[in-house]
Amino acid sequence: MANTDDLETFFPEVRTVSIAGKTLAIPNLKVRQLSAFAKVSEPFMPLIVTADYMAVLTHHTEAACQAVSIVTGTDVAWLMDLDPDEMLRLISAVYEVNFDFFARRLLPERAAAGERLMALMINWAGAKPSLGSSDADTTSPSLAN
Repeated sequence: MANTDDLETFFPEVRTVSIAGKTLAIPNLKVRQLSAFAKVSEPFMPLIVTADYMAVLTHHTEAACQAVSIVTGTDVAWLMDLDPDEMLRLISAVYEVNFDFFARRLLPERAAAGERLMALMINWAGAKPSLGSSDADTTSPSLAN
């Protein structure tokens, strides 16, 4: 089994891609980018999942450029002027880096957080006294007074 250092060699956290004389960093998404990236990617995400980057580029050109811009910080107009093969490389790099990040780090953390919450809830439920009636609450008062 590969250790984390081996995986970083094959899947570095920040990939660089040289396009049109520029070297662009392709980092993992940050929290501030998630909403905008998800909104712009939603219409073509089924194509990304099947790695049909050409269909993404030909049918969702502006949205694909916006998604790449969100991750790389590159101007959308500059991206729109790239040759199609260069944009295909960028699209694939952006989604591959971020799918890898989600699969290796985010989803396991989400699962671990869910397990921790479930353990807390079970512990809380087990330690909390019952809200039902006690024997003293249900005993009839004595009529012998």
